[in-house]
Amino acid sequence: AAFLVPRRSASVRWRGTLEGLLPEQHPARFIWQVLSSLDFSELEKRYASVWAGPGRPPYHPRVLAALWIYGMSEGLETAVAIAKACRIRDDFRWLAGGLSPSDQTLLNFLTG
Repeated sequence: AAFLVPRRSASVRWRGTLEGLLPEQHPARFIWQVLSSLDFSELEKRYASVWAGPGRPPYHPRVLAALWIYGMSEGLETAVAIAKACRIRDDFRWLAGGLSPSDQTLLNFLTG
């Protein structure tokens, strides 16, 4: 008898949009909605010199705050765990908008 076995080495493509990853009432959406209503202009000022410098633009502080708040609500208490979740979990992928901040970026935000 032939059995279907997992082929984990097979190439796959993820299809769809980030928006379609989470149901409307998902807690990550709620956290983003709340943080979107808050003024982040003071935190944005800290990044003014970075925007004018070389390299890619910095992550918006709202995204980093959302990742920390949601991460802690999900029991992820380290920057390493949250950074990994941004790469492998749909809820974090949605919240980060497909971006993958490093653990150092997350730590710098928290300690800043």
